Amino acid sequence: MVFAAFVWHSLRAYDFAAYAPYDRLWTDAMLQNGLPVHYKFLPLLLTGSDTGFRGEYVAGAWALSVPVARHYGLKIDAVYDERFDVRLATDAAVAYLKDLKKVYAGDVEQQLCVYATSANCFEDSVSGTLNSRLAWLAVEWKNAMQKIGQPDMFSADTSWVYLDKNLRVSDFCALLGLDSLQLFSMNPCLSPSAQYLKKGYRIYLPQEFRALYAGVAVQLDSLSLPDKPVVCQPTLPAPKLQYVVYRVRAGDTLGHIAMRYHVGVSQLKRWNNLRSDMLQIGQRIKIYK
Repeated sequence: MVFAAFVWHSLRAYDFAAYAPYDRLWTDAMLQNGLPVHYKFLPLLLTGSDTGFRGEYVAGAWALSVPVARHYGLKIDAVYDERFDVRLATDAAVAYLKDLKKVYAGDVEQQLCVYATSANCFEDSVSGTLNSRLAWLAVEWKNAMQKIGQPDMFSADTSWVYLDKNLRVSDFCALLGLDSLQLFSMNPCLSPSAQYLKKGYRIYLPQEFRALYAGVAVQLDSLSLPDKPVVCQPTLPAPKLQYVVYRVRAGDTLGHIAMRYHVGVSQLKRWNNLRSDMLQIGQRIKIYK
């Protein structure tokens, strides 16, 4: 079967309430691009529709890797990552799915398997799993709607501007009278540690600030920084992964071990190159912290 290795828990219970705000956006994206409508449930399957999801190799609701995201035009740097912009990430994911549809014409399962592989999923031998799981989610969604009610369309009282200059976050907020916490909360693409805004960033602003932004353009020009790479806070080297070694005892299962150490079954499989759930007494299992 094909599972998202990093969100194994979502396979037990799907949070349709988290999915609901984006249903119209993702439905329209599929219909407008000639893709099967049930592909709209890929975010629910892969990340639980978590637009702020951060995995080891992928990020955002659509679980896009850095190479895939950049190939389809998303900007990613030390403090800015458009995979967390739900609209832009949807556009990139749809473009990727359309290309896969061209390459694997008529083979829906292969299209989805390639997407799953790029999203750091792994595949066993059962065919048809991804497509059938998405189709099953479509049925479950109809049942869930009766409890959730008609979901609101994804919308927000915001506009956006594309910056044409480099600016300090503090200068930008001060001129607009905007709290930096509010700026970061409306712009999940920005890291809360960001001190600079670079030319080309797309910044969301409430409607009332959009007009003000145009009015302070001259002041912003005077505060612009040289057109060169902005120095961000140094990124600390990633710490070496630590792990413990567990020795399998009689009666142990991967599920029991996963619950004991608060990790996922799929993580245990990936860390130990396991292709099945079978364990042997005395077998050593690595569990990363």
